[in-house]
Amino acid sequence: MAAVKRDEAARRALARIEFPLRGRSDELAVVDDVIARLRNGIGSFLLVEGPPGIGKSRFLSEAAAKALSADVRPLLGKAFEDQQAAPFALLFATFLGAEPPIGDVEAMRRLSAGPDNHYWLVSEMHSAIASAAAQTPLLVLVDDLHWADAGTLMAFRALMSDLASSPIAWVMTSRSGEKALVVQDATEAMVTGWGSDAWRIRLDALDADAAADIVRDVLSADLDDNLLRLTSMAHGNPFLLLELTQGLEEEGRVRVNRGRASTEGERVPRRLTDTMVQRLDRLSPATRQLVHVAAVLPDHFSASLLGRMVKRHPSSLIDFVGEAVRADLLSEAGDRLRFKHDLVRHAARDAVPAAVRRALERESVDVLLSVGATAEEVAPQLARSADIGDDKAVAILLTAVESLSRTDPSRAADMGCHAMRLMRSDDHARNSVVAQSIWLLNRAQRYGEARRLFDDSLAAELPDEWEALIRLSMSKLSDRVAGQRAEENVQSLALTGVTPETRAQHLGWLAYNVMMDGQTDHARSAAIDAHNASSTDASVKVLACLAMANVECANGFGSQSLATLGDVRSRIRAGDVGTAVTHLANFHHANVALTLGRLEDATEAINRGVDAARRGEDTVIAQNFVHLTAMCAVIQGKLDEARSAVESLPDGVRFMNNGVSGLIHVFVLSELAARTEDRNLARIAGLAADYLMDRGPARRRAACGAQAFMAWQQGDAVRAADAFERGGELLGTPLLALDLDHTVLAARVAAGANGGRLHELVASAIRNLETDSDIPLFAAVSMHARALLDDDAASLGAAVDAYAGCERPLLLAAAVEDLGVALAKNGDAQRAAAHLSDAFDAFSHAQSTADARRVARALADLGVHRRIVRVRESTGWESLTRMEWRVVELVAEGATNREVAEYLSLSPHTVNTHLRNIFAKLRIRSREKLRRSFRATAGGDDAETAQPR
Repeated sequence: MAAVKRDEAARRALARIEFPLRGRSDELAVVDDVIARLRNGIGSFLLVEGPPGIGKSRFLSEAAAKALSADVRPLLGKAFEDQQAAPFALLFATFLGAEPPIGDVEAMRRLSAGPDNHYWLVSEMHSAIASAAAQTPLLVLVDDLHWADAGTLMAFRALMSDLASSPIAWVMTSRSGEKALVVQDATEAMVTGWGSDAWRIRLDALDADAAADIVRDVLSADLDDNLLRLTSMAHGNPFLLLELTQGLEEEGRVRVNRGRASTEGERVPRRLTDTMVQRLDRLSPATRQLVHVAAVLPDHFSASLLGRMVKRHPSSLIDFVGEAVRADLLSEAGDRLRFKHDLVRHAARDAVPAAVRRALERESVDVLLSVGATAEEVAPQLARSADIGDDKAVAILLTAVESLSRTDPSRAADMGCHAMRLMRSDDHARNSVVAQSIWLLNRAQRYGEARRLFDDSLAAELPDEWEALIRLSMSKLSDRVAGQRAEENVQSLALTGVTPETRAQHLGWLAYNVMMDGQTDHARSAAIDAHNASSTDASVKVLACLAMANVECANGFGSQSLATLGDVRSRIRAGDVGTAVTHLANFHHANVALTLGRLEDATEAINRGVDAARRGEDTVIAQNFVHLTAMCAVIQGKLDEARSAVESLPDGVRFMNNGVSGLIHVFVLSELAARTEDRNLARIAGLAADYLMDRGPARRRAACGAQAFMAWQQGDAVRAADAFERGGELLGTPLLALDLDHTVLAARVAAGANGGRLHELVASAIRNLETDSDIPLFAAVSMHARALLDDDAASLGAAVDAYAGCERPLLLAAAVEDLGVALAKNGDAQRAAAHLSDAFDAFSHAQSTADARRVARALADLGVHRRIVRVRESTGWESLTRMEWRVVELVAEGATNREVAEYLSLSPHTVNTHLRNIFAKLRIRSREKLRRSFRATAGGDDAETAQPR
């Protein structure tokens, strides 16, 4: 409560409230609900949209007043147009600008300046906000979200996710209509992420009664018919209503007699109908110049900065600034000045002839830089004002590109494109900027713009080196399939006038791209060529090593693959390979570890990758690690957790992608669909497989494997065999953990086919897996597959023993089932029933109902009847998964989300997703309610039986 009383920002918000807020009773009722829920410990999200001047800022001030009266601490932040390129500007204004501040101001600013500290900045901010919310519920009020910088948008989304169970509510305003793509995506994600705890309201024009009430409040009188007719000319816009009323008073047309206000005539006041030019013409020449100049400055500016722009000492501005304030053009904001409203500022800016405006903005950039402004802070003005050939402007924009590329590739791409347009056509550096812009557009997932810029650039005759640089940008991570990206490398390597350095980079990406395309043999030779290339770019050899490690893994050399990845980590530590390549290295280390059965190492690598992705640097790599998490859950028999992971994606189970995410997605989806007998999921998995079928060898292998698995589970071995044969080799690059499961399945199918093409494919895969005896999982899978082909029960028993230490419960259950079937076939019914019962229990425990039913049928043939006795409920304690129970237990002990994440080796985002699911299943809204419910459940006699078996 003390913090609420002391908060200076909230006090100022209250001071601005002169009149009641009219015509918004329904909308304010939502705020009342938000605050009431907040007092009960339940957070929520409210998005308020509307056109300029409709009263969004005033609405937030009213929300702040309501919060203060309810002993809730309001925090107010406002975004500004000229701060969009300044990372975390809005975040700092909202929390560090509070009084007292939330967070260590100096520590936060130091973290924001570091290239790789953004995750830690959000983590530190999370701790500070959580601590403040533990003392007093917080209502975070953010105005003009449409101007927010990308760093803040990323931070807000992470903080909302991590703090969802804390007593914090978020109310944000945004202009309706089109917004920057990054803002639109972030806004939609916030609304979607809060689910039923989100509201979205639009402030529309006020009705006639509310509009008249505003004028009554200002004039402290009732209105005659003429005034009522005049109010209708503002069309219910509060800002225009105030302009109309003040205009009438300026012209002396308002008369108040016995509490009733009247006016002569029905002419609209000049203030409302004047263009900004006419309004400025009524000012003195010096004040008019001052307002013109102020319109091109940042939203908030000091008198000192204004004085430097108009070449006057601040003390000589007193009269002129006073005149602009009295004319309701400028207003004071603490020790700075600003325009009274954005509409006024934009109108004043537009009133300046375009050529003069550009010159003024360019001059303001130099002044701002001279007083310590950063490249990011002046980049928007430079982009609007600089001329072709302005080398200084280009240099500043490229500095901003370098900084923004770490947190906001989309805005960095915009700045890069602006820099490109300012460069002379004969500037030798121009095409490197084009290439960088294409790369940034792809990273921002603005694939269409990247392709157009790429095509336009290659339409002209270019020197070989420039063409190769531009093709290189499109050969990296774009929406094209890996084979198409590799073709850009091949075409560039055929050019004769390419420098050794650019050639080496193409060799590195060629090796990586053909590996990701599934061209395993080509990838080996390409990796050797890239490794032997002379280059000062450390990423070339890293890419070569990543390609080689995957080839080695697919060929069965698991230990060598791990050693090669160790070399990759050493190279990354020794040199700058760039964020994107580092992400790729982290991903492949996690994937290979998972494929080799090193689950502890894989889990640690996945968590590192998730943490890196949460720094806001790469949404594509974040999707990759979500899918790795899902695949890890599948192979451990945690099907509920795998489904939760894929459902957390932007498109959920309907996700489709050309990259490795799409490849893993079809694997996971087909497993979930077939094992849980979910027909709708099977249909979606089929569509995902069809999408990948003609997109290169690796995608075709995954698609065919998915189709084969679903066909087998449906009892159609012929269709399964056909799918495997169409997919070609069973083990290829990039090798995934579920490729091993498909190898066993292919052996099951081939064993009943009496030879043929599939038998040869399985035999080839077995030879690969037998290459390295130091990988227990490879040995177990090869033993299992060979035993199936040879119909050898003794070898199946050895395979069961080999799986025992591999942490692959579904593969172990499959081997136990196969052993039971073999024993039954050989007449050993007693031992067969025992093994089949073990397999039934394992599949039932994993909720793999299709497998459990198949084993139950085999048991029935032996006279043993088993049935699936427990289907998970959709609500209540019985509906919780094992992982959800672990989260409940830790939260009930008082652990925070971050502490739960560290203990369970999960990301805070995943923990928050589990908590949301828990709250929904138990129909509760707060951590405290969860603790009380858990204690009540744990205290009952059936507490143990409530937990998942």
